[in-house]
Amino acid sequence: MKIWTRDDTRNWIDKIESRIEDIDYYLKRTIEFCEINDVYSDRQVLILSMMTVLWVSHMRQEYASFNEMADLLGIDNVNVKIDQIYDLGPHLAELDHEEMLQIIMKSID
Repeated sequence: MKIWTRDDTRNWIDKIESRIEDIDYYLKRTIEFCEINDVYSDRQVLILSMMTVLWVSHMRQEYASFNEMADLLGIDNVNVKIDQIYDLGPHLAELDHEEMLQIIMKSID
């Protein structure tokens, strides 16, 4: 077993920081997408935002849980006892961000 080093901690923090920056960037693009496409329903914006977190996680070859998505999106009072891990699915994983948003938007109308 390898001993956890200070460099390991730095690398771990850098990875988390990079993940947050990526998610933040694409969430901003999601909001711009919603404004351009006249999507103002809280429900629709939330679904598109959650799908964005899943998309970014998939692109980074990582996973996202429901509680993590709620935390990242600032949704309070959500604490699921049995947290579930989500992935994007093969069809949406092949799309770029905007293509994925277009498909999701059409499916939640």
